[in-house]
Amino acid sequence: MTIVIGLLAAPIILYAFYVLTLGPFPTSKEAALAAETETMQTAMNAMMADKNINTVSANDDTTSSLGVNTWTNLPAGPDAAALGGYLKKDTTKFYYCWSQSGEVYPHASHPVGEQPGPCPAPP
Repeated sequence: MTIVIGLLAAPIILYAFYVLTLGPFPTSKEAALAAETETMQTAMNAMMADKNINTVSANDDTTSSLGVNTWTNLPAGPDAAALGGYLKKDTTKFYYCWSQSGEVYPHASHPVGEQPGPCPAPP
């Protein structure tokens, strides 16, 4: 009986330790945003390396831009190429902004990140 109680209590204790030290588990939408943001950053890095460029035209708070989720013509800039060629799909679920150096970030966190809106300053 003691072993059964110990087996039931162990996962609860481990979860409590995790929450207290690292924070709660992310929601599925938060995880989706994080994964998609990583994909977008990888695509931007690949395009910039492929084209041997160090900058793109910024789409951020300094340009009063809106977050975008369609990648057929973006990012712009001399020698830049559309990220659609570096992604499986030309559109994303969330809306993104990017700095001149190619740092990609969501225009907002969930749930607002799924709707178009103004770009904030890069994190």
